[in-house]
Amino acid sequence: AIANLADQNVVYSERGKGLFVKSLENTRRIYGADVLTRNIALFFHRNEYTLPAIFGIEDVVKNAGFRLTFCSLGKEYEQNARNILSHAKQGIDACVVTPMEMTPYPPVYIEMFRKLKNPIVFDADPPDDSIPSVRTDDFAGIRQVMDYLFSLGHRRIAFVGGEPLTSSNTDRRNAYRSALAECADAEPEIILEVREYLRNHLTEVLEEYLAHTAKRDLPTAIVCSNDSLAETVFRILSNHGLRIPEDISLTGYANLKCAYQTTPSITTVEQHPYEQGHRLGELLLKLIFKQEIPERHIKI
Repeated sequence: AIANLADQNVVYSERGKGLFVKSLENTRRIYGADVLTRNIALFFHRNEYTLPAIFGIEDVVKNAGFRLTFCSLGKEYEQNARNILSHAKQGIDACVVTPMEMTPYPPVYIEMFRKLKNPIVFDADPPDDSIPSVRTDDFAGIRQVMDYLFSLGHRRIAFVGGEPLTSSNTDRRNAYRSALAECADAEPEIILEVREYLRNHLTEVLEEYLAHTAKRDLPTAIVCSNDSLAETVFRILSNHGLRIPEDISLTGYANLKCAYQTTPSITTVEQHPYEQGHRLGELLLKLIFKQEIPERHIKI
């Protein structure tokens, strides 16, 4: 690998000192890339999940001479689009955008993506196939959870999740339904839908369900579409005198800190955000240096 880089005039060695990377300007000349600023912008929602992904991106692109600019996004599409385009006008070579929780994309975001240079979508499906993306394989993640619960003997399993307005919510719910359909002796689905992942709404929904369901008819396991919901479910069930996992097994999703704040801790799904960030970094460099991208839509 080092010999190949030396042949391309990207690296050089000095006797007794070591191996050195030549200037970015020289690398740009070799690859014929349109590198103007050496700046990559990350437009992310600020949360526990995105931080490891940022580290994964940084560990790739910093070695190629690029710096990262992080801009946190809010809850309003219009404002986010204005902020992203305003920042992009200051000069970037590429960017990563984490869209808000909505499918399909609103027109203001579709128009925004048309104006961005070398955009990549993180943690969601892109507005069209021409834009690369890296996200969690949510369908496979929930199927792993369901297979695990089936192996423990559970057949009456409930699902707690957000409204099916995003690809992630839809994939997780579809995986739950698919697993039940393929298990010959599984009981009918039980779906408790939570509006926008709001804990207060989850409390209302679950309390009403518990009030109108006999204890013998309760599910033997509950699959939650994220750890925050699972933690809230844990506390509500405990308040009703139900033991976890003796009375009801409980699983979350994302491997966040809140999954470990209960006793016992909650079984959860690791999404590997650092690995996703690493793959994002590789995609960014390929876009900037105009290299072939054999896999444009990556699911971890």
